[in-house]
Amino acid sequence: MKRAPRPPTVLFAISMIAWVAASSGNAADARQTIPDACKSVKKLAVPEAQMPSMKDRDKLQTCSSEDLYYGVGQSSDPLMARHCAVIEDERRAELVFGGSAILMMIYANGNGAKQDYDLALHFACEVGGAPAEVGGRVAHLVKLKTELNPKPNFDLCDDITSGFMMGHCAALQARMTKAVANKAATSLREKMSPAEQASYDSLRAAASNYFFSRSREEVDLSGSARSMFITEEEQALEKSFAGFVVSLAQPGVIPETEAKDADDADRKLNQAYGKLKDAKNIGGGTVSFDGIKKTQKLWLKYRDAWVAFAKVKAPTISKPAILKWQTEQRLKMLEEFTAMVATDKK
Repeated sequence: MKRAPRPPTVLFAISMIAWVAASSGNAADARQTIPDACKSVKKLAVPEAQMPSMKDRDKLQTCSSEDLYYGVGQSSDPLMARHCAVIEDERRAELVFGGSAILMMIYANGNGAKQDYDLALHFACEVGGAPAEVGGRVAHLVKLKTELNPKPNFDLCDDITSGFMMGHCAALQARMTKAVANKAATSLREKMSPAEQASYDSLRAAASNYFFSRSREEVDLSGSARSMFITEEEQALEKSFAGFVVSLAQPGVIPETEAKDADDADRKLNQAYGKLKDAKNIGGGTVSFDGIKKTQKLWLKYRDAWVAFAKVKAPTISKPAILKWQTEQRLKMLEEFTAMVATDKK
C-alpha cells in the first residue's frame, strides 16, 4: 500500500541544507553530481502508456496537480495528479508545486506510477531553483537510487535553501492544515442552532481580520523568508481559535471569574499597550507601534465577537470569564513587545 504524500515541513527542509554538503562527501562532489546526473537523463520522457487519455485531458482542463497529489481539500489521487502534472508540464505552466515538480515526486516515490529514479532525476533537473536546492535535490535522488532498499517519501521541500521556497513550502503546509481545519469547522457549525451559526459567522469574520493584521503587522518580516513567518503565525492563530471554540463546550476549561478580575486583566493590557506608544524601536525589525495599534483595534472587535458568541453558545459562562480569558491571551503578545523595548533601553 502506497503511503500518502508527506506534508512538507520547513524544519525538515532546513535540516536538509546541512545534508546536501555531506551526502556525497563534500559540497564539491555534490555539485559535480548535478551535470553528470542531468545529462544522462535529459532525453527521458513519460512513457506513452502513462500519458493521460483524451478523456482525462477533457476532465483535467482546470486541474491542480498540487491539490490532487497532496489531497488539499479532497482525497489524494496520485494517478490523476500524474495526468494533471503531464498536462501542466506540456503547457509549461509556471507553478512551484505542479508539472515537473509533481512528476519528480511521483516517480521518486512510486506513488501514482511505477518507481523510476531516472525519470525522477529528469524532472528534478527541469524544476530549477536556487543552485544549492537543485544540487541538493539531484544528490538526494542519486543517493536514493544507489540504496539497496530505499523507502522514500521524497518531497520538493526536502532540499530547500532559499527564503522563497521556505515561504512556498510553509504556504502549502498551511493550505493543507487549513483544509482540514475548515472541514472540522464546517462539521462543528452544522451542529449549531441558527442563532449560534449567525454569531459564529460574525466571530469567524472578526478572527480573519485580526489574524491577517497580527501575522503581518506584529511579526518581524525582515529577510526573504517573510512569507514563511506570516504563514506560521496564521497557522498558530487558527490552531488556537479552533481550540477556543471546542473549549466553550468543555466544562471547567474556561474558569469562572469575577468582574474585578477581568478588569484587572484589562488594566494590565492597557499598561502594556501604553508602554509601546513611545517606543522608537520594537525588536529592531519591521514591527511598529502603528502596526500594533491597527491590530489592537481589530483584536477588540475579535474579543467582543467572542463575548457575543459565548453568550449564545455557552450561556453558563459569564462575560467576565470570557473577557479575562481572551484578554490574557492578548496580554501575552503585548508583553513580548514590552520585553523587547526594555531590552533595547539597556
